[in-house]
Amino acid sequence: MAFRLRYGLKYGTVLVAGGGAGVAIFLAPGHQMGPKDLLLYGGLSAMLPCTKAQRERIMGFNDFADAIAAPAAERPCWHLSPICVEPSSRGKGVGKALVAYGLAQIQAVSQPCYLETQSEKN
Repeated sequence: MAFRLRYGLKYGTVLVAGGGAGVAIFLAPGHQMGPKDLLLYGGLSAMLPCTKAQRERIMGFNDFADAIAAPAAERPCWHLSPICVEPSSRGKGVGKALVAYGLAQIQAVSQPCYLETQSEKN
């Protein structure tokens, strides 16, 4: 996830909880990682160890997420991508605190935010 951190630091806000127990990357409106960004920020090298099938699955998910996000966001909005919590810290409110703090900052400037997730619970 190092490439996402580098991208988030340049084009958004990166929040860290409890000495690294959790991290949330909020991308600012107008910044959606594209193929050029993957190259510049190290995303392609992160995919090198993957099999062809795994790379196709990752790229397919990215295409799917982009297609879902486009009509859902009627105006420019922040994108929570991703939020990660250390397994030993899960269920202790770390992720909730990161999201709450990030959303409070975004709401202060009256902008929407969306989260793409593979989990209905999230």
